[in-house]
Amino acid sequence: MAALLLLTLLAGCPRPRVGDGRVTGTCEGACGHYMACKRVDEPATREACLSECREIFSSSETLREFERLDCEDVIGFVEGQSGRGPGQASVQE
Repeated sequence: MAALLLLTLLAGCPRPRVGDGRVTGTCEGACGHYMACKRVDEPATREACLSECREIFSSSETLREFERLDCEDVIGFVEGQSGRGPGQASVQE
């Protein structure tokens, strides 16, 4: 399902990538891009992101496309409607 959402995002008009412009096709690059967009540099967030990334993405091309997304789309894809990033527990009411 995540791949389908990513493909939907990628089908739109391409937007320039914010950041250093490096595209690696790796989970390290994808998580680095997400964390740069969020302006977060926490080891626990990075580890959770890498773990989730390896479960979701299976191709380096898909990861390269993710790395090319602008920050708004990256954060929207990762957090969805929950507004929570990798490794953040859901709030129980």
